[in-house]
Amino acid sequence: MVVAIFASSAIAGPQEAELDDPFYIGLGGGMSFLGPESNSAALSLDDDSDVAIKLFGGYRFTRNLGMEIFWTDLGAARLSGSSSDSFDIEYKAYGIGGVYDHPLNDRWSLSAKVGIGRLETDARDIEIDSVNDNFIYIGGGATWNITGSWDLRTEYEYFDSDAQLLSVNIIKRFGGGSSRRISELEQIIKEQDRQFAEFAAVTSAAAAMQTKKPVVECINTPVELRGVDFEFLSVELTESSKRVLDEVIAKIASLPADVRIEIRAHTDDIGTETFNYVLSLSRARNVRDYMAQNGIALDRIDAEGYGEMHPIVANDTEQGRERNRRAELVLLGMEKYTDGTEGCTNPASPNPE
Repeated sequence: MVVAIFASSAIAGPQEAELDDPFYIGLGGGMSFLGPESNSAALSLDDDSDVAIKLFGGYRFTRNLGMEIFWTDLGAARLSGSSSDSFDIEYKAYGIGGVYDHPLNDRWSLSAKVGIGRLETDARDIEIDSVNDNFIYIGGGATWNITGSWDLRTEYEYFDSDAQLLSVNIIKRFGGGSSRRISELEQIIKEQDRQFAEFAAVTSAAAAMQTKKPVVECINTPVELRGVDFEFLSVELTESSKRVLDEVIAKIASLPADVRIEIRAHTDDIGTETFNYVLSLSRARNVRDYMAQNGIALDRIDAEGYGEMHPIVANDTEQGRERNRRAELVLLGMEKYTDGTEGCTNPASPNPE
């Protein structure tokens, strides 16, 4: 019933973007806490904890809801009698349940789970209360994205009054979602190419075929377009980004007609290199198209994607990754109208603050 509730919530909810890697498998280990009850007054509990191992796998219906199955060997509790004899009671459990993830940022998330399972014990020559029974379990924890499709999860699970588990788990996500997203972005790029070709043919076919003049200075002096952002995992510009670009366009319109513009887009290192390259290229072309739609000749604008290849700070913090997700503008040929490279940064991008 618990699983059915989670599954139906995922299906009935609003449609979300397809996940990059919806399937996952995991392996973990930790400490179990065991509390068998004996029918014999002559037996006492000597050791109520042991090393445990855990195997599990799951599927995420949405970014928040998923389903997971697991098997765990919880180790053994040790009982001793009035004599020097001691006895081990081994515990194993397995089950299935729903998982809810709440992202805190692009690396960390909190999770809660509830499900059903079965707890089995193996005790020989001892009189104990049987715990070979079904149970409803609950759990909670925190997950850290190590890199790409690898996660580290720490969690606590309560199976029964006799058995709990505190574990650290390594998780591998897969499922081919990244390939599908790359394919979708490639289709967007093809459509952008087609629109560019049509526009160039109508407005200035000859200009579109001209060979670029070599540039030796301004090409290495990019201006960061501060405030130009995109929707999450999307190529679409936010409304605030469009307002920033409108100010940039007004300044570019006053420059000499032979000064060309190159738009460069960059990402952080979350995801594969291929996915980040395709995403950045598509975003750069979207900025180019917006500028062309608002008064800058399309044949003056180039668009390049660099993915995660040129970070300006380390990607090991959320602030660093946010800094590396950026768009830049380069004024090609501006050095002909200025002394040195100072003029390469004119017009400067407006500061949204």
